[in-house]
Amino acid sequence: QLASSPLVISLHPSFPPKSVKELIAFLKANPDKVNYGSSGNGSPPHLATELFKYMTGTRIVHVPYKGSGPAIIGLLGGEVNFMFDSLSSSLPQIKAGKFRALAMASARRSRILPEVPTVIESGVADFDVSVWYSILAAANTPPQIVQRLHSEFVRVLRTPDVKEKIESYGYDILGSNPSEADAFIRSEIVRWAKVVRDSGVTVN
Repeated sequence: QLASSPLVISLHPSFPPKSVKELIAFLKANPDKVNYGSSGNGSPPHLATELFKYMTGTRIVHVPYKGSGPAIIGLLGGEVNFMFDSLSSSLPQIKAGKFRALAMASARRSRILPEVPTVIESGVADFDVSVWYSILAAANTPPQIVQRLHSEFVRVLRTPDVKEKIESYGYDILGSNPSEADAFIRSEIVRWAKVVRDSGVTVN
């Protein structure tokens, strides 16, 4: 694993809720009348919002876009009311005042936006979603090659200028070893398969 980026709930400035509790109350008072955007069907923002819907008992209309860029444009233009998005993608719009950051979907607050509470802090227990980035190799790659690649990637990640640049976009550097990364990915497959089953998420 190279790094992870927390998801942030980004709102169009005209959308009234000022907290997660207000968002949940608004959604419950207006079932199927609020639109949320995502970077596409089955993407982390899509699944994160479906998990949020399931855990809060709310009904929201999904508007899938073809990538994060079009989704951000859709939110900027008011086509959708809010979206879960990676902090690295939404950060420029948040800093410019074009998006309002409501809450972080990760378990901990972000170093970049320490004033923004987490969804867990806001009353939705155990809600923890981040986007992660890993390097994969073919299953038959010799172990010594895998280890060499791992060592080189970690070396670069720890280079001061690279580390500073990556962290400035809100990423958390990981550099976990191959066995840890393998175990994590396997656990994520199990976790999200359960979310899909429990929430009844569909591709629309």
